[in-house]
Amino acid sequence: TVCGNVNCCVEANISQDPDAADYLFRSGAPATMVGLDVTLQTLLTYKETQQWRDLNTKAGDFLADMTDFYIKAYETTSPHLGGCGLHDPLAVGVAVDPTLVTTLPINLQVDVEGPTRGRTIGDNTRLNDPVKTMQAAVGVDVPRFLNEFMTRITGLARNAG
Repeated sequence: TVCGNVNCCVEANISQDPDAADYLFRSGAPATMVGLDVTLQTLLTYKETQQWRDLNTKAGDFLADMTDFYIKAYETTSPHLGGCGLHDPLAVGVAVDPTLVTTLPINLQVDVEGPTRGRTIGDNTRLNDPVKTMQAAVGVDVPRFLNEFMTRITGLARNAG
């Protein structure tokens, strides 16, 4: 895995309500966790924002300006990536089409106390349980996801004018 984007252990979405995330992860409800180590494989670059600018629409310009701002933030915090991560869009994509990612079945928990509050980790009290209710994404079909994302968002920007 990679370091968190809030601190070395914690990812932003989990940090907003670690108790709720822990409850979900331990509830037995089937769910897929798509972490930063996977979402950071799906990057938007200035190449994609130029496609939106080339539409010559207000929506395309808005999307390009907004995303360029985000890319510039990444240039400051993570210049080695070469673009901005599509964290939430990939999570939504996986909810719609789970075949976008390869997963590892595992029982997870979230630390809810102490200095690692918000850290997502394997639940060592349930690691050997035969039933795994969580799936942790470990890989993503980057070309397929980016193509689907760009096709849909570009279509919206084109049609919105």
